[in-house]
Amino acid sequence: MQVNAGVWYMLPFLLYTFHSAGRVNCATRKCSMSAILNSTTGISTQNLPDYIVTGNARCAQAAIRCPLDLLNHLMVHLGSSLAPISGDAAQKLCTLFKQEVTHANQGRVFVQWSADKCPNTNGTTYLGNLCCWKYDIGSTQTYIPNAGCQDTVKPTAQIL
Repeated sequence: MQVNAGVWYMLPFLLYTFHSAGRVNCATRKCSMSAILNSTTGISTQNLPDYIVTGNARCAQAAIRCPLDLLNHLMVHLGSSLAPISGDAAQKLCTLFKQEVTHANQGRVFVQWSADKCPNTNGTTYLGNLCCWKYDIGSTQTYIPNAGCQDTVKPTAQIL
């Protein structure tokens, strides 16, 4: 069996192409994210869905993309009312933290991120203030956001 000489010239190119294609899939970086509620009563941390940087994502690209894409990523999971926190995002964060945070407690929410397997590639982004009222309804606890932390007195729950 004879092999065309042109095939031997193509072999290095094909090997490089297959090697590079395999590297693209391996070059994703995960940005781990946590929500932090800091108030006068203490600090609470909850995990958020990770953000995946795709393509040729080396540590340098992850250091740029993680904080740059953070708000868009969180809007998908928490709602579009971030920075400042309001509406559906406030409701989801109150449910996530599961604690009453009053106007007097001065609740501030931050998101901390870090790019996995990239040393010194992390940061914190301030989202805004969060106040939540806790209501016990039977054996169930419900958390309702206090929009903009405006109310200083807890509203009375009315069951219709």
